Amino acid sequence: MVRSSMADTARQSALLNLKACTVDESSLRERGAERHVSKKRTLGESVNSQENDSAAEEERAGCWSRVGKFRSHILDVERERLEIQHEIWLISTQNKLFLAPLAAPGTILDFATGTGNWAIESARRFPNSRMFGCDTAPIQPKDVPANCTFCTTTNLEDSTTWSSSPQTFDLIHSRSMAPFFSSSPTFFESAFESLNPGGYLELQDHLVPVCSVDSSLQETDLDRWSQAFCSASRNLGISTDDSALSKPRMEAAGFVDVREVHFQWPVGTWAHGEINKQIGTLCARNLESGMQGLGREVLLQGAGLSASEVDGLIEGARSDLGNRKLHAYFSV
Repeated sequence: MVRSSMADTARQSALLNLKACTVDESSLRERGAERHVSKKRTLGESVNSQENDSAAEEERAGCWSRVGKFRSHILDVERERLEIQHEIWLISTQNKLFLAPLAAPGTILDFATGTGNWAIESARRFPNSRMFGCDTAPIQPKDVPANCTFCTTTNLEDSTTWSSSPQTFDLIHSRSMAPFFSSSPTFFESAFESLNPGGYLELQDHLVPVCSVDSSLQETDLDRWSQAFCSASRNLGISTDDSALSKPRMEAAGFVDVREVHFQWPVGTWAHGEINKQIGTLCARNLESGMQGLGREVLLQGAGLSASEVDGLIEGARSDLGNRKLHAYFSV
């Protein structure tokens, strides 16, 4: 893993975006395909609301407003997916919450905090830090550390709702928000101005569509779902591979010493190594959850398919998640 170095006056950024996966041939000799998916399944005053029906009407982030507002069951599935994804990130980074070389940031912003799991864990690990989490939906838990504050905003694209004053933070962290950055080109400039000299912006993202280390993904239901999701997203004005553009955008905003760290997240247990198998098991669950929640909504609104056609596409892709002969992964 490559880390960015510290400078006295310049703001830094660390792009956390496992090493290349190889096929565990022994898994191909095992009888049957094991399933690894479930059946269903102003920075200021703290807003720690109950998880109730009103939260279902809030938007996850500005860019996703093109998809429409969440129904309650979609929000529940999305909450589960974010918890799974948090666990995958911790395994990938050897339990590090961030890779920026900061021993104990004084003030931290978790931009688009979601369920607040990263912010809460950061507050616990750094009890002398001030932790802020900002999002459009008040879905964070009520019982949080005293040094952790959550705020809600109706529009993340309006930087005044989270950038209360210039050079406020030592670290700004965000996860899986690359599509938002495409629709909000001023984010990087606002983040730069909101950091103390020597502060860091760290983004953690993955690319879609799903990839494969060989040709095993071709003409599968999972590949068809992945391509349909990307096409539907584009139709809605959402780019699914914009994290590749984050580095030049950071540099254009004034960040220096921008570093990228690349991983591969296997889908399922086909890859060598115990850590890859742990990640693969969780990644399959994460992907399935995403298919049934936000992914379904994207297809319904952007693919020109009926509900029954969308559900059929999802069901076929879900069946592929347990196939060890399919060597799929996400580029992270």
